[in-house]
Amino acid sequence: MSEPIHPCAGRQGRRRRHDASPKALAERVNLLVADRASRVALDFQRSAYGSGLDILCLAAEHGLTALRQARDGHARELASLPPEAHRRWDFDEYGGQFEITSPAADLETDIEMATDALNELRKAFAVAAYHHWERSVIEWWHAARPTILPPGRPPFGYDHLKKAAKRLSVRPAPALNKVVTLANALKHNDKRRWNELKKQWPEVIARERYRSRADWAGTIQLNDTQLLEVFQAVQQSGPSSSQQQKWSPLPFTPRDDA
Repeated sequence: MSEPIHPCAGRQGRRRRHDASPKALAERVNLLVADRASRVALDFQRSAYGSGLDILCLAAEHGLTALRQARDGHARELASLPPEAHRRWDFDEYGGQFEITSPAADLETDIEMATDALNELRKAFAVAAYHHWERSVIEWWHAARPTILPPGRPPFGYDHLKKAAKRLSVRPAPALNKVVTLANALKHNDKRRWNELKKQWPEVIARERYRSRADWAGTIQLNDTQLLEVFQAVQQSGPSSSQQQKWSPLPFTPRDDA
């Protein structure tokens, strides 16, 4: 009577045998441990994604508030100055006119600098938010190995990062496309990326570039609402806890003033 064929038998009807050497057994155990560890790590990295974005939102909110308080304080001080403090010119004994130091002029400069700083801070946090998504995808990629993703180098560049995220069942939001264009325009300050941004998000281009200057990034201006759009695009490009993708409100409240 012939021996029954084992369900795991190969094409030749023979039982498949695993290498039972201590070295092979240790390798299989290590692979199993790595598999479990990677899945735990991936869950942890995903849960940390929202916390990291919340930290950026809070930092932006407090930073903008501090700049507004400084600007408004200068404005109140300027309004309280007597008329003579606004004088910019005086005359010498020969009737020649010359510029004098003016407390009002100094305060006006402080107000202008604080206003410019508000815009620069928003732009810095927009870039930081996009980089948070980039770094997170790479962290997920490392955490998912060796079980979910094929071996190889970590993803590099927006297109490869999007593919890696999709393999991990994380689909980037459509609005992330204009966020990466904004980040590249701010970082690289060149005409090609500026033109791409003008097509995708014309509202953030405050003016045309001055002919005598190659300051493409200097023409970009963000308000609070647009910065919130950046934060929301990054949030919605991360893991969702439900099929409906009901995203929690972010800890950032836009203000209408500059």
